[in-house]
Amino acid sequence: MEGPHRRLVVTSSSRVSVTHPPLPVPAETPAWETVRESGRGEQIGRALDASEFMFDSPLVKSSDDFADYARPSFGKDRPSLEAVLDLARAFTAISDSTRRPPPSPRR
Repeated sequence: MEGPHRRLVVTSSSRVSVTHPPLPVPAETPAWETVRESGRGEQIGRALDASEFMFDSPLVKSSDDFADYARPSFGKDRPSLEAVLDLARAFTAISDSTRRPPPSPRR
């Protein structure tokens, strides 16, 4: 220990157990309006994590077409996870059928 060394070897062994947190029941999540309001003006914790999705990206700008497309999923007081899952299903259905999801309103 008291002089120069030519080599240092560190060996470590770990056993790790990982469990996933339980998923919430979609119908029991807060209304999407409540979730939206909880992030306004906050820049800490979950609100900070979500804030990156509130603004245009360099590649995609927000538009009325995108809002019109999402609107059927986000009815008044609809539980947030239900709304998001519904929008994801609609997006996947169009994506699977056309391979290019247009930002056109769903009818």
